[in-house]
Amino acid sequence: MSVQGRYSALRGILITFGIGALGFLFARNASRPSLALVLGGLAVQALLVLARWLAKRHAPDEESAQKVFLMLELVGNGATVLLFALGTLGGMRQAMEEL
Repeated sequence: MSVQGRYSALRGILITFGIGALGFLFARNASRPSLALVLGGLAVQALLVLARWLAKRHAPDEESAQKVFLMLELVGNGATVLLFALGTLGGMRQAMEEL
């Protein structure tokens, strides 16, 4: 699998987790900060889709576009994981307090 294919697979996994976490948090009537963090992670992934399009459109050549996008993707995926983790942990903390 190519590097680009691995990052695309990772994006799919992250988006799937985000949607699952969002469903979990809604089912638990989670706090607004937890929901906002998970939605923020999904927004980062949507912005990365837009960034891919912009990188292809404005880069002078294909190799430059791939390098720029790989950098953006690395930072964006890291931010997404952080936001999802904070949102999920916040929702779990609230659920534990309600027990």
